Amino acid sequence: MAAAISLVRELCPDFHVEDLQKIIENLSNVAGRLEIAKSKPEVGVYIDYAHSPDALKNVLSTLNKLKQNRLICVVGAGGDRDSSKRPEMLKAAMQADLVIITSDNPCSEDPAQIIRDIISQQKNCEKLWIIQDRKTAILSAIDLAHSGDIVLIAGKGHEKYQEISGQKLHFDDVKIAESFQENQPSDLAIPIDALLLEYIFDCQLNDSRQLFWAVSTDSRTIKANSIFFALPGENYDGNKFVDSAMQQNNCLAIVDHAYQGKASPLIRVKDTVAAYGKLARIYKKIFAIKSIAITGSFGKTTTKEYLSNILNQVKPTLKTFANENNQIGLPKTIFRIRCQDHFAVFELGTNQFGEIKALSEIAEADINVITSVGAAHLEFLIDEAGVFREKTSIFRGHNEIRIFPGDDLRFAHMNGITFGEKSDLDYQIKAIRQQVDKQEFTLNQLPLEIASPFRENVRNAALAAAIAQELKVSDKYIQTGLALPLQIENRMQFFQQHEMTIISDCYNANPPSMKAALKFAASYKPQQPHIAILGDMLELGELTEKYHQDIWKCLETLNFAQVISVGRYAEAYRADHHFPSVEALIEAEITRDFPADSIILIKASRSIRLEKIIEKILKK
Repeated sequence: MAAAISLVRELCPDFHVEDLQKIIENLSNVAGRLEIAKSKPEVGVYIDYAHSPDALKNVLSTLNKLKQNRLICVVGAGGDRDSSKRPEMLKAAMQADLVIITSDNPCSEDPAQIIRDIISQQKNCEKLWIIQDRKTAILSAIDLAHSGDIVLIAGKGHEKYQEISGQKLHFDDVKIAESFQENQPSDLAIPIDALLLEYIFDCQLNDSRQLFWAVSTDSRTIKANSIFFALPGENYDGNKFVDSAMQQNNCLAIVDHAYQGKASPLIRVKDTVAAYGKLARIYKKIFAIKSIAITGSFGKTTTKEYLSNILNQVKPTLKTFANENNQIGLPKTIFRIRCQDHFAVFELGTNQFGEIKALSEIAEADINVITSVGAAHLEFLIDEAGVFREKTSIFRGHNEIRIFPGDDLRFAHMNGITFGEKSDLDYQIKAIRQQVDKQEFTLNQLPLEIASPFRENVRNAALAAAIAQELKVSDKYIQTGLALPLQIENRMQFFQQHEMTIISDCYNANPPSMKAALKFAASYKPQQPHIAILGDMLELGELTEKYHQDIWKCLETLNFAQVISVGRYAEAYRADHHFPSVEALIEAEITRDFPADSIILIKASRSIRLEKIIEKILKK
């Protein structure tokens, strides 16, 4: 522009500056040279002809100065040209926060081989994605962009064609970008290309043109265009279902070396569970999403629900569904990410050493949280020292924010953000006021309220509020989120029938949560008769008998009119009535004699299925 103005003024010295300004204001950009496409609101989408490493480097350098958040670059390389420059294109593109590699003008060359050349010198790079189809790549890049992001579509600029196998086909980057519409795909938000699988799993497929829109581990529900992972299980072997899964159109199987079938295409890996997690971890990286990982012996699900309710007031938030908190459930959650999601709240569970470390490596969360450490899953974790060691392995390195209970002395040597009821913690819970149907409390100086009389939920809600404050969420949104109902079945869930109240907490049970539930139930509406129906606490290893006897000692201090026990180990509760199974309890019809105004606590580990008695009581 400066050169053009200088030349005009040299040739036409009588040209007024004011007139020049008016002309300049009405000029259009040169087509294909940082041409602006009117596409997604609040996202800068630029089309540029840059098709050499130097040109791409220069344009990205400019756009990096303009971006507010992420810079996403869609780039390829032309065919029938010097192939040695193809890796240089990717090196130049690495100035962007995310690179989507696609086809340019492959001309007479194999488009897949051109992309293989581009990525040949970039091993284990996790900020690149591959989508061979240029239209899909462009629309995916725009879909991934949030407000304040910039998308650069490089390489073709003003060209209105794409040359493939010697044919010139109509193709216009600008028109494609401007055709963008937000959609809600039923499965993956962004597709997975066969070439990307080659890159991730270091293999080469016979047919690398496939594009997959779903990831499945269940041959019964698999759809067309899916990647099927043959996962091992306690009662099944995924390899046995590969042939069935591959009956669907355009599917690919990822199997281990035990697979003996002839299905094709497939990729063999050493460990399909690890491969499933690896793909999920890389998939998550292409999204601009702030993630929080929560673990603990108790309270993690409730904290997750409170936090996701809060964050959803600000921006769309993904959360772990139900109990999908293991090495199969976490990837399943990640593959549900949508482009509009700004937050993800992951629950991480464990029952043996190494699981939290593996899960935290998949999640790579920005904030890692421990709610509590207690006697749970001791079958393999042995004792509370083992639980502590396993849970604290969530703290991966020095970059993430760590939040943990500061009133637990075992954390005294750790650096991070603390919460609890002690006065010297970063987030102090105080002034708790318990009422029949709600509780009020203060977190530091912030007054809050929850619609739950269960005292432990104050701690869970306070922790969720503390995490939200670390994410700069306003106080208004925090209280609004805490007021929403929790979507947790059988976690201190209240059923009201006339004057009778049933408190169902049979999703899980360990000694700390059992004692907390008993103490709460005994104090809830103390003028009415209280009944406890208690089942086994499982996965406590060699200390199983001791911990069940501890519950009997706790019951001795509480005023329950009647205690009923169910299961193998629950005999240690020394209940008024004991049954070997919930079916036996139902058949005995002992619930017919419960007073009409009873407060009934139902608590056990999930596999006891104690929730079956609820319907029986309510029918009565």
